[in-house]
Amino acid sequence: MNAFNKFSLASDVISVLTFIAALFTSILAYYTLTVEADTEIKQLNSELAMAEEQFTPLLRWQVVAVPSGHPATELDRIHQDTIQLMKNIVESIRVDLKATKGRRLIRRLRWASQRGKVIGKFQQLSNQRVAVIQQHIEIEKA
Repeated sequence: MNAFNKFSLASDVISVLTFIAALFTSILAYYTLTVEADTEIKQLNSELAMAEEQFTPLLRWQVVAVPSGHPATELDRIHQDTIQLMKNIVESIRVDLKATKGRRLIRRLRWASQRGKVIGKFQQLSNQRVAVIQQHIEIEKA
């Protein structure tokens, strides 16, 4: 065995070891991203459930001074419209999160494409919560 063959053998061994290390790294990265996506989806599902639980108290917190038989005040109508908008956003988020069901790879790929849209809808939901609180402040002043 001459020096050239030794160099070629060492080069082949290094290439195989590099390939194995790269393969192991990609498997580890895939697993980490999948677990992270699953965790994020579970967290968003729990936040969605919490948002749905808040609807009943928000609906009860209305304009009490409206006598029965009279049309609702402008603030009460705006309040009802805002709550309905929040319900629509929650239902839309629920549909988007259901679209991420499936096997791990499919779920992670779907989540990668849906994540920005779902996070944007959660931001809209948060903005509507702030609007409801501001409406309640206005209702209390009225």
